[in-house]
Amino acid sequence: MNDSNNDIRDHRTPRMPQRSRARLGGKGALRRAWQRARGFAVAIGAGLIIAAAMLGSLLASPALRTFFREEMAHNGIAVFMLYWLIGMAILVAVIYLQIIIHEGGHLVCGLAGGYRFVSFRVGSLILYRDGGRLRLGRFSIAGTAGQCLLEPPTDNIADATGIPYRAYSAGGWAANLAAAAVAAALLAAGIQNAAGAFTAAMFIVTGIVMAAMNGIPMRVGGMPNDGYTARIMGREAAMRRALWVQLTVNAQYSRGRRLRDMPDEWFSLPEGADLANHMHTTVAMFDVWRQVERHDFEAADAILRRLHACSGRMIEIFRLENSADRMFVSILLRRPRCVIRNIYTAQVARYMAADARHNISHALELYALERFVEGDRAGAETRAAAIRRTLPQHHARGEAEDCAELLAWMETLPDDYLCD
Repeated sequence: MNDSNNDIRDHRTPRMPQRSRARLGGKGALRRAWQRARGFAVAIGAGLIIAAAMLGSLLASPALRTFFREEMAHNGIAVFMLYWLIGMAILVAVIYLQIIIHEGGHLVCGLAGGYRFVSFRVGSLILYRDGGRLRLGRFSIAGTAGQCLLEPPTDNIADATGIPYRAYSAGGWAANLAAAAVAAALLAAGIQNAAGAFTAAMFIVTGIVMAAMNGIPMRVGGMPNDGYTARIMGREAAMRRALWVQLTVNAQYSRGRRLRDMPDEWFSLPEGADLANHMHTTVAMFDVWRQVERHDFEAADAILRRLHACSGRMIEIFRLENSADRMFVSILLRRPRCVIRNIYTAQVARYMAADARHNISHALELYALERFVEGDRAGAETRAAAIRRTLPQHHARGEAEDCAELLAWMETLPDDYLCD
């Protein structure tokens, strides 16, 4: 075990005086209020820009102007509604295609920079490398539309701070902008078909909007976008190291290596690292499951408590993930049911239920809840059977083996594992 002072488990948070905590709490409330106000302003501004861009794109096409002036205006409300529904279907399809284009941009730019393919996900459909071949599977992360994961060009953590990140990060929004430019060129060439012109117009609007929302550094729904992440990686070498760790751990996990078998050095964080920073949060959460794999539940709980202390400043998805893990580890530590139920709020329940079908870690946590907290052995057995059906197709063999081992161990425990 790594005994370095940088190891996350060795950090101690000094007790803050009551008066200081009160001042910090007041500042935190003001900061959250400002963030909400800024979020509303950004949403309103984005809505106005989208509306203006959509209107401009539609009016720029003679075919669409004729269509709106004649067919849409003179065929009655029923036909108008039919056209409107078709238009909405086209818009949804274009957005889905733009997500694929966005992730494809990350893929192409990453591969060009020396990265190696690991997985490519849109919605809950994931394409991943299994040994020497590509396979399709299902996996989801609540609140995310897609993800492209690659392995860094270097396997040496000593070289982690020098990994290329700008092109990999910018590839997504650049691809959306390129798609918008191609659509604009086609529209300018004079598409005569109204459906084709409308599709091109929607590609222009969605491409510009997605490029802006991902390329201009900001937090979208609390999540740092590509531009924001690239900016903080440019400022701090520790962020580039954290990126290397995340990508390398995911790649190793996909090849069947377990977290507990990976070097301790990978999971150490810089002295004074802010665990509310999403890059550090991810590394710490990997370390939680590494300790769970080792059955060192006290060590996992110590990390979770440090994460929980920062939860007020965390991205919501990480705050919910932290609560799900705290609930699970509290069960493994045989804490009272009332404590576990206080952690497992309605919001956490909705978050876990949203993707438990394709996220085996959440499914495993819900098995423990149903079996030991709710006393629903039949429901837990149904959950266990569903997990086992999922395991052979899971994209990360290391995670699949981890969940299979933990499930088999929990099945040996008595139903009254929690005694209260």
